Amino acid sequence: MADRVSAVLALLAAPLFVSHSVLPSPQTANASASERLDELIAASHSIDTFHARYSLTFELNPGATVPRPPNGVLRIDQRGTQWVRIEQTVGDVVTRMWCDGTNLVMQGRSPTDEFFARVETSAFDAEAAQLREQLDELFPSSSRGAHAPIWAGPAAMIGWSFNDQAQRANFEVKVVTSSSLVSPLGWLETLHNKDAALVDDGERLHFDSDDGHFRGALRARDGVLETLVGESPNGRFTLSLQSFSREASDLEAFEPPAAPAPGARDGSSEMKRTVLSSLHLRLRLAGYRAVGRCEHFDDKCAANASRWLTKFHDFVIHSNLSPWFDILEKRRAALVEGLNAYAASGRSKSEVEEQRQRELATLGNDIDEVELAFADLHESLPASDAPEHAQEFHELEKRNFAAAFDSLVRRKVLSEFETATKLD
Repeated sequence: MADRVSAVLALLAAPLFVSHSVLPSPQTANASASERLDELIAASHSIDTFHARYSLTFELNPGATVPRPPNGVLRIDQRGTQWVRIEQTVGDVVTRMWCDGTNLVMQGRSPTDEFFARVETSAFDAEAAQLREQLDELFPSSSRGAHAPIWAGPAAMIGWSFNDQAQRANFEVKVVTSSSLVSPLGWLETLHNKDAALVDDGERLHFDSDDGHFRGALRARDGVLETLVGESPNGRFTLSLQSFSREASDLEAFEPPAAPAPGARDGSSEMKRTVLSSLHLRLRLAGYRAVGRCEHFDDKCAANASRWLTKFHDFVIHSNLSPWFDILEKRRAALVEGLNAYAASGRSKSEVEEQRQRELATLGNDIDEVELAFADLHESLPASDAPEHAQEFHELEKRNFAAAFDSLVRRKVLSEFETATKLD
């Protein structure tokens, strides 16, 4: 369903260079550089309260014909595992997002639009944590990164990737709510997922990723992001640290509005789909990385992967389709009423049955459309990004989802409608 989600709800920096959610790259780095990143991640858990301010600037290459996006400012406020707040201003568009670990609130304002969204996240965060725990149980390993410490709270995620097809450098800032991160510093999460190598010059740790399309630097003493540069054929963006403090921000900064402003558009449903899409993608990548820890994709590895995928796809299907299932209940009741009225109008049993079969066929077509909406969740990883056994896991993933959808949606829904619409 991610393809139907409004991009504005992803807290994107600028639509010219930024387009879609990031699926990090689990590539192999040399041991010393990897260990340095692990040290930073472990130490970052002590940086549980901070506020940071960044500038965002854009440059166009000579000959570029696209308009230059307006420059912007990003502020991140973190207060332990209890609160996180993001405020982003790009030109005359202001977006704010708050999370207390239970509720996610978002407010956006532009010259032509204002929206407000609130989503309760604790229920699906708890399911995600269980899925993470199951991966550790099914795929135990002492290898690097297999059991990174978990940050048990919301955090501001800074992610990036390069879209080869669109030739676009993608950059994203958003609140991540589930307790499945390795660090409260969201950029370290992305570097961990990319297995990025760090080069130490004494004061800074330099990195590049995505075949050189991104480069940046961390402060060596604490891992704070100083710069991130993304390159595309049209130009580049630069995210630069302006200030960083470990002092607590004013409590007022962590207070989301209690209600939307008069006339604001309600974006709660869209934001819920966006949050779930991001969560599902992170869990899916965790599954790839876990299977990649198997020495061989043998029967035991495949059986454990299938066991996890069964629970994962149950979560994906029900968390995405719960509103649709509610609508189906009303649709089923309306169809029964309509068929009864059709029969009462003097139609023969055969005519009523023909109408019933037409309605069931329409429902079957609708279910086909619903299944297609999950397609982007099951695209294979690019070959350059894929961990060990990625292709084998992907083939198993496709088969498992097809079976789960057939059992949990197609056969279940059609059976319920078939039974309910049979008239005496």
